[in-house]
Amino acid sequence: MLSEISQQKKYLKKATIQSKFNFSSRDKDILEISKTFTKYYIKYFKIVKKFLPTTRDPRKSSNWKNFEFVQLVIEKYNAIYLEKFIQAQVLWSKEKSKSKVCTPSFLSSEKAIDRYAWFLKFGENYTKDENEDYSEIYLEILKHNALFLYKEKKIKGYNSFSEMFLKKEGLFPNIYTWVTLSKIDNLFLSISRSYHDIYKSLDPDVRDSLPTLNSLSYIRRKIILNQKIKTFCTKVFKDECLF
Repeated sequence: MLSEISQQKKYLKKATIQSKFNFSSRDKDILEISKTFTKYYIKYFKIVKKFLPTTRDPRKSSNWKNFEFVQLVIEKYNAIYLEKFIQAQVLWSKEKSKSKVCTPSFLSSEKAIDRYAWFLKFGENYTKDENEDYSEIYLEILKHNALFLYKEKKIKGYNSFSEMFLKKEGLFPNIYTWVTLSKIDNLFLSISRSYHDIYKSLDPDVRDSLPTLNSLSYIRRKIILNQKIKTFCTKVFKDECLF
């Protein structure tokens, strides 16, 4: 019987995608993310499994968007370590969720950053309570959001966040573009008064692609309960905060 390492090497070699699909450099980065996910899936679940097709264009696979989400996270936050980010998701699925599998959709969960922060602090010691202080990584994300939003507000001369979100730079309002391109994180959306006010007024096709108000309530509770993050939000975003 092949050893675990031999199985892993055999699969990764087989999973090498042919160049006939004319991948961009970014596409190749996303393929590497899928290989990293496969590596940790094999490590923790002891199962060799294929998550992207090898005989047809993998970009058309339903799993592609989940690996692309990780690439967006990396592009947005230079401090993210790919290996640790993916390892955190797979390990959490196995040991904390007690799941027998870990699908790629786990990578794009709204709690992925929580799991990453937990892994940075505790490593593979999954018996630790995940409800620990994630202040630093949450603050880093919110600082990125603040820099982008206030810069955009100043350059374009917007009078309010609502005006800025609803302005169309094409077919869709800015809020749709910025969220789908990960310019704005769910952390900010969870405490944004403007987002909550305009959400129900958006066209259904746009609204259905954005985080729901209900899904954001969990994140907002974590921010409110962390005095350090709450203070940062009220100081930087002021009246834009829901609390």
